[in-house]
Amino acid sequence: MHWLETTQVSTGIRESTLMFPVLEGTHLLSVTLSVGLIVALDLRLLGWGMANTPVSMIFNQLRKPWALLGFAINMITGILLFWSEPVKCYTTGSFILKMVFLLGTGINAFFFDRYVYPSVDAWDNKLVVPARAKFAGGLSLALWAGVIFCGRWTAYF
Repeated sequence: MHWLETTQVSTGIRESTLMFPVLEGTHLLSVTLSVGLIVALDLRLLGWGMANTPVSMIFNQLRKPWALLGFAINMITGILLFWSEPVKCYTTGSFILKMVFLLGTGINAFFFDRYVYPSVDAWDNKLVVPARAKFAGGLSLALWAGVIFCGRWTAYF
């Protein structure tokens, strides 16, 4: 981590007047885009909103294109932010916990996409979705809350 922090890219980002704030601002805005749209799907799965909107419509029109775009921007800016302060990130417990939560969101999304969503035709328009879908939505909300909380916590160390 020390070697990475002494590279020209790391030093350039860290010492730039504008680069770090622009990266951080873009990172936070892309979190809003990606997680905000994922939350819309999660709330629908939990039966807490958009009861008249088919799950597949939310999935295909919001989560697939826009949330994934936000997530891609988030990953790029996150890697650059990490690159600017790898020692701090590596030694901060909240950053490690954020990465664990982030891994959890990926595993949850994989299982939802692979094992729950393929049967959406049977429950697409129902207010009460199968327990597996509801569990995936609730777990997603909890994991993303952990990612965001730990990410903000890391910023103050």
